Amino acid sequence: MSTIYKDKNEDFISASKWEECNMLILIKTDPAVLTIYDKETKKYDIAKSLKECKYGDNTIYRFQMVDEEGLACVLRILKFVDTDDGHLATLYIDYGNTTYVYRLKDSNSSYNMN
Repeated sequence: MSTIYKDKNEDFISASKWEECNMLILIKTDPAVLTIYDKETKKYDIAKSLKECKYGDNTIYRFQMVDEEGLACVLRILKFVDTDDGHLATLYIDYGNTTYVYRLKDSNSSYNMN
């Protein structure tokens, strides 16, 4: 996991170091909820699906969400076609100038995230 910070013009300011963590991500469809089980459990109501787009051969899925504190955010899931290195997808949670980034890998893989 890493946190990215941007200024008011959306220009990159800084990012935290990658932290290795074990977590479980659960996406339910009825009701539409994303739950991340990590050191803390984080829940997000999925308000609506946004237009998906392509990034090379990969697909980016986007969703408008609301967290437990009532703050709006956008979930982006970049799903990779080539997963030979164990990196299946990257999950981004965007709150204005702050983005939380999770690299999702196969737990059976020896892929190093650094």
